[in-house]
Amino acid sequence: MSHIHIFASLAALLTLATAAAAIAPPPLDYETTIDGYYLASGRGVAIDDNGNAYVHAAHYLDGNTLDILVAKVAPDGAVLWTVVLPGSSHDYATGIAVDQEGDIILAGWTDSGDFPVSPDAIKTQLTVRDAFVMRLSAVDGAVMHSTLFGGDYSDDGRDVAVAPDGTIWLTGSSWSTDFPVVDPLQAENADYPYHSPDLFITHLSADLGTVLYSTLLGGTDDDEPLSMAVTASGDVVIAGRTDSDDFPTEAPLQPAPGGGETDTFVLRLAADGQSLVFSTYLGGNDIDRIGGVAVDAAGNVHVAGSTRSVNFPTTPGAFQPDFVGEINGCEVPFGADYNCEDMFVVKYAADGSSLLYGTFVGGSKVEECRDLAVDAAGCAYLVGYSTSEDFPPLGIEGAASLVVACISADGSALNYAQTMFSGSANAGHGIAVASTGHVVFTGAINVPADVFVGRFDAAATILAAGDVLPGAVRLGNATPNPFNPRTTIELSLDRPQTVQVAVYDVAGRLRSRLASGSLAAGSHTLTWNGADDTGRELPSGTYLLRAMTADGVQARKLMLVR
Repeated sequence: MSHIHIFASLAALLTLATAAAAIAPPPLDYETTIDGYYLASGRGVAIDDNGNAYVHAAHYLDGNTLDILVAKVAPDGAVLWTVVLPGSSHDYATGIAVDQEGDIILAGWTDSGDFPVSPDAIKTQLTVRDAFVMRLSAVDGAVMHSTLFGGDYSDDGRDVAVAPDGTIWLTGSSWSTDFPVVDPLQAENADYPYHSPDLFITHLSADLGTVLYSTLLGGTDDDEPLSMAVTASGDVVIAGRTDSDDFPTEAPLQPAPGGGETDTFVLRLAADGQSLVFSTYLGGNDIDRIGGVAVDAAGNVHVAGSTRSVNFPTTPGAFQPDFVGEINGCEVPFGADYNCEDMFVVKYAADGSSLLYGTFVGGSKVEECRDLAVDAAGCAYLVGYSTSEDFPPLGIEGAASLVVACISADGSALNYAQTMFSGSANAGHGIAVASTGHVVFTGAINVPADVFVGRFDAAATILAAGDVLPGAVRLGNATPNPFNPRTTIELSLDRPQTVQVAVYDVAGRLRSRLASGSLAAGSHTLTWNGADDTGRELPSGTYLLRAMTADGVQARKLMLVR
């Protein structure tokens, strides 16, 4: 049985105590943690027109077998349902989307011979490993239709997207000799199939019953797509990794690999599948990794990821045009030192003819970007994690933090960064922007790991702790502080106001509600006795008192000493 905890708070307000209000992140509408699953982590998210978020997560069903969890989260953070997809071996979801009917399209790969497959599926029998794509009901997560896809050997689904006409695009990697192709640009694996995979791009009917188009694409070494988006005109944009020095390019800004162990590629395939609009390498002279790709309203292509390359392509005037990570400042136990990774984000013109901006995003230690989303204004949202105490603009709490960084549409500024202590690295994995401007992100929190989902309004702002809420609320200092057994805080209102006052620990968990609801104008005295809402005494440590109103947020640090 899953145990679900929901708590409304703000990420990393402890780091905002001396910050200017202009760079503070928006408040989080909710933070939801789903526990009860072993080593569970949210991996991707999609949002429907009503603001519901659909999260796919990885977990270990019996402590050993990798399996798929899907959850529906309401706009207020309530978990409406969770389902675990059955399979007796390893199963993994890699992409999620919402179709025009409001149902969920899920893709990934399976090693399970008993993975749920519809009787009329395109492929019903597993070979070695197969890609899958399925439709789940938004009502309860029930499988409505499911098909395997692949050939005579191993095939991985890597991402899925819904086209403007409701048809489905699937991408992945294939090692098969007989991968199913239809009107292909490339009919066969460019190398010996069982040795090196090529990527595949497949177009399916809306009911997942017919292959409309399918092609392989790649060079003579490993090629793997990692993220996909579909433009308003129906073109397909894919970014991934390649070890091939002969990866097929078209009008490339970077015609050759950068010289590192692994390079990345970005391509745009015409909607009919018969031509590449552009295809280019992207990278420097060290390891580069793709986190995500997204397309804005103008058709411009945004790509984000992580890099150890000091010569990764950036542009003048970018937020961080120079590599920030320490050179050879990170190490693998018993291994060689390496450059500490920075995140990156680049923006291509719609036809791939120019790099509109390119920037690093990071601090002196390790950052990983795992996904990317773009809002209606063209701002880019990167989700991942950081181990840098100097991650911009205000640093992180603890050894590793989940981070969401918002980059301006021209790449010249970091608008703000959400940071949250996660307890472990690899914390942030999926992000999406709703038509309303709300941003939902998912990953893992706690140790060993629980699924985490958070949401904020990209248009909202908050005041830094210590600033005065304009003409409405003032939060006084705690007296005494440090304290034992209780402390008192004065809250002043110049007009009637709906106020929520609560205490959180440094991990962001709600511990005690001191006030919730409408309060009259005037002075109010709040007292906290160092206990949680159940009356249990909390241990010594630093806590955060937050007063939240429609005008913003104020916070005070509290030090409990037993």
